[in-house]
Amino acid sequence: MADFLSILALYDAWDAAARVEASSREEAMQCMAYYDRVKVHFMSSEDQRPASSREAFLAFKAWERDHPGVVARLRGSSTNYADLGG
Repeated sequence: MADFLSILALYDAWDAAARVEASSREEAMQCMAYYDRVKVHFMSSEDQRPASSREAFLAFKAWERDHPGVVARLRGSSTNYADLGG
């Protein structure tokens, strides 16, 4: 779970920074890699079909709804990161 939260924090920081300043292609690809790792957390190891990506996204969104305090803390940290200019 700690690895998941670390990756989620990195994704949120990149996402918040991108809202303040345009990202390079490389930065955008890194952000997407973090997002993909977040979704993989919600996939079963044997099911890597494209449909499972959507299911993982929905499971991630359900997790966010079930953990509003954690999400608020992560997004608060991400917002502060973006306010500092990345």
